[in-house]
Amino acid sequence: FIGPTGLGASFNRTSWNMKGEVISTEMRAMNNLNWHRGAGVPQYIGLTGFGPNINIVRDPRFGRNSELPAEDPYLSGQYATQYVKGCQEGPDKKYVKMIAGLKHFDAYSVETNRAGFDANISTFDFWDTYLPQYHAGFVDGGALATMCSYASIN
Repeated sequence: FIGPTGLGASFNRTSWNMKGEVISTEMRAMNNLNWHRGAGVPQYIGLTGFGPNINIVRDPRFGRNSELPAEDPYLSGQYATQYVKGCQEGPDKKYVKMIAGLKHFDAYSVETNRAGFDANISTFDFWDTYLPQYHAGFVDGGALATMCSYASIN
């Protein structure tokens, strides 16, 4: 798959869903094999994944723009919905294939001083720009987890 920015620009919901399906299939396979990451103390691969990253592209200097689908909350929300459904919906609707965690909730746009960052944003911007994609991902997509940002808001 191309990166999230290219996928977002494609407006192709089928490919967003398919990316989630592929990731969850690989994650499920690695979990079934008791696979682990790295050397030293094994970090076994579970069934909780952190993604998609649906922060909003707000500043070209932000180091993770290439991980983001768009600067538009609606498009990012649609991306999240399809990606999450692809990750979580398996052949048996009774079971979740994996747990998708939307990240980084919320107003995350810095790479330095993350632990002490105060996202100073207006109430309008918070509701209009920073929350809609998470609403879509949780309500329409059914995401079961989130990764929080380190930022405090106002």
